[in-house]
Amino acid sequence: MRNLFLMVVSVLLVVGGSVAQGAVSDHVHFLEISKGPDYNHPWYPSSKRYEFTLEVVTDTSIVKVEFVTPGGAVYEIPQGETSDYIDELGGYEIITEQEIEAGESSWEWEIKARQEAGVAAFDDGIYQIRCYYSATQYYQTSIPFLIPGTNDPLPQPTQKPEVTYPVHSTMVPFSSDFRMLWELCTDPAVNRIDVDFEDDYRGIDYEYELTVVDTSTPPVELAGGFYDSEISFEHYYFVPDNGDGIPMVILKTSNINQWWSVSSHTTIDMRDVAGLASVWQRDDCDPEVNNNCDGYNLDNYGDVDLTDLAQLLESWLFISDSRIGDHVAEIEIVNGYDYDYPDNSSVSYEFELYVYADDTVDRVEFLTPVGNTFEISESAGGSVPNGWVDTGVEADDERPGVYEWYYEASYWQRSGLELYGDGNYLVTVYYKNGRTDQTTVWFGVPGTSDAIIQPVQEPIFTSFSHGATLASPITFTWQPCTDAAAQAICFDLDSVDEEEVLEAYLPASATGLAGAQYLTSGSWEAELGFEVSYIGQNSDGIAIEVSKFSESDYVFDVE
Repeated sequence: MRNLFLMVVSVLLVVGGSVAQGAVSDHVHFLEISKGPDYNHPWYPSSKRYEFTLEVVTDTSIVKVEFVTPGGAVYEIPQGETSDYIDELGGYEIITEQEIEAGESSWEWEIKARQEAGVAAFDDGIYQIRCYYSATQYYQTSIPFLIPGTNDPLPQPTQKPEVTYPVHSTMVPFSSDFRMLWELCTDPAVNRIDVDFEDDYRGIDYEYELTVVDTSTPPVELAGGFYDSEISFEHYYFVPDNGDGIPMVILKTSNINQWWSVSSHTTIDMRDVAGLASVWQRDDCDPEVNNNCDGYNLDNYGDVDLTDLAQLLESWLFISDSRIGDHVAEIEIVNGYDYDYPDNSSVSYEFELYVYADDTVDRVEFLTPVGNTFEISESAGGSVPNGWVDTGVEADDERPGVYEWYYEASYWQRSGLELYGDGNYLVTVYYKNGRTDQTTVWFGVPGTSDAIIQPVQEPIFTSFSHGATLASPITFTWQPCTDAAAQAICFDLDSVDEEEVLEAYLPASATGLAGAQYLTSGSWEAELGFEVSYIGQNSDGIAIEVSKFSESDYVFDVE
């Protein structure tokens, strides 16, 4: 095998060359060797390549680099770029590249072989590096391609990285918290995971060095466009000194490369079909020149045709299989007794349900445990027997890109709450593209079959009366909470003309705020509640909060 490489590769055995004197680290700045399988195209097993790469970074005085393998074969990295395909042993390609940037010269030699035998000559051991500054004179150093401090070979990762999102050669919706996802690495040879995805057209590049237990990248807001990506399971070492004062990296890898596009909006819909139509049958698509025809050259073959249309439709179907938890962040269900402006005769009985979702959602329905279905939309509220219902949607001020779908019902008789009840609520989400999803919320004590006990005690302030006119600062105290169902006390203070000023969540034993509050003149409202609440997550990964409360509302003026 070694003899074959000597014949087919541009190889120079230096005759009469001489090694320069002086510090080689003054001219050679970095060294790297990597080796391992590369799953070049996830859909085709035959596209698997076995790769060996050597990189040397020098100053710009170097005119050529050679390296000698542990077996004695010599290979040259000339100036510029070369690429040679050799149709032997199933075929392999040798690529060399010299690139100058920021006052340094990067020299890279790479072989991509279809069979593992194609890289057999590039074994573990000591690689000698010759960096020529004239036709016959060079600086020499070495790379021990071995576990540092030993003569042992590096373990070779063999597990193929399996990417679960995005799917290769598809389009995914824009997301403010985009993540790449993959199946857990179980290969004992792996000691880190490297992930890289980039948009060459816009110069966007994200690279992450992660642990073996990670299965996703950190979230990032990703602009629309065409992206190349690579996930590498690695056995990796960084050595700060190769013996000549030169830092080096040695690693064996198992890689997968794929590409995908990101839409400019949060759904894959008819806007993307129109986008593909606008570049239909173009044959000049290039990732670096025109963003691969605005990302619609999904198969990366240079033109936009029926294959790309099929991939877009597959993207549509793939997105339709996304989990409801990808679009719904939180659901909250509340039952309450509201004593209004402290007067037992005016108590109202309230039920509230909130769904916090992204902008793919068009409307929401929920089925109560007693069998009643209610809709949350922008126009489903109004007067109902013995009460009223208000529904709608509005942006969540605290979470960009999240919208609150709210259903708020208030009844003058406790029987109004019988329309809802304790137990499982089935929430149905209707998306703008016509698709639906469902999830279940347990309105009860988590992990049990028990209903949440309803607090009924009326909260009463003792430091002032409803409708009072007060001088600032104001002291807030109240009668002790003796309701055994209550676990906490909620206090809200709002300026009638402005917005919420203070929100406090206190233990059930509290009987007042610590310290007086300095308030400006005007009208104010204070809400005091006795509450029991549980938070958690359902089987779809959606945050859940369920609670019951009793509450009183006091209005007062400050002089």
